[in-house]
Amino acid sequence: MPPQPGYGQQPPQPGPYGGPDQGIHGQPGAPAQQAPGSGNDVLVGMLAHLSGFILACVGWLPPLAIHLAKRKQSAFVRHHSSEAANFQFTLLIPYIIALATFISLGIFFPTLSWIGSALFALIWIVAIVFGVLAATSANKGHWYRYPLSIRLLK
Repeated sequence: MPPQPGYGQQPPQPGPYGGPDQGIHGQPGAPAQQAPGSGNDVLVGMLAHLSGFILACVGWLPPLAIHLAKRKQSAFVRHHSSEAANFQFTLLIPYIIALATFISLGIFFPTLSWIGSALFALIWIVAIVFGVLAATSANKGHWYRYPLSIRLLK
């Protein structure tokens, strides 16, 4: 017996507000995207990144303290605090080079000691740019990895 008109396959349900379905629901049984956690996790992740360039040469202390205090409570905070601490540890190398340049040029060529100061300023600007990028990413709940960072903490 052929199907009667109007009794075949049901039409798809409309999307929100009567519009077409946008296909944003995902597959049944697929895991949902992992949320960063509470708003506090996002704030602590941001602070780990922003504290680095505020404290310059000792900018690795706050992210390391956050990492040690919160690493078992939140994977989001662990990731961002370890990334921030690793980046700040990595920046210690150019800071030491800039300090050695400043001191050695200050002793042997005092008129060229401004080169060491310029290196400090350049390193600090790099720390600000990447710190703000990482903090913005943490604020959005995204995972961020610094480029050219030595991974000491995991």
